[in-house]
Amino acid sequence: MENLVFRIINYVYITWIVNWIKRNLGWIAFIIWMIGTITDVMARYFYDKDLDPLLFTSFMVFATLQFVDELLNKEPKTQPWKVYFVLITSIIILSYLWI
Repeated sequence: MENLVFRIINYVYITWIVNWIKRNLGWIAFIIWMIGTITDVMARYFYDKDLDPLLFTSFMVFATLQFVDELLNKEPKTQPWKVYFVLITSIIILSYLWI
């Protein structure tokens, strides 16, 4: 019985988190971009470090998440392959940047 209660609570909690992320994906993307930009600016002016890959990566993550957010909230619903295509393309671009 204890295991069943734990599984129900776990399912409700995970469902709540997934729905919250879907509703706030744009804000999450913006926060990631701002953290990357502020880190790059601080590193450049205070420590004379060049973190351009971090700046580009945070912008790419921002752009990808914003586009996925628009696809997920679009009416009529978008086919899943479009979301996967955007994510895979972004991962390929970022891996090319870091290799």
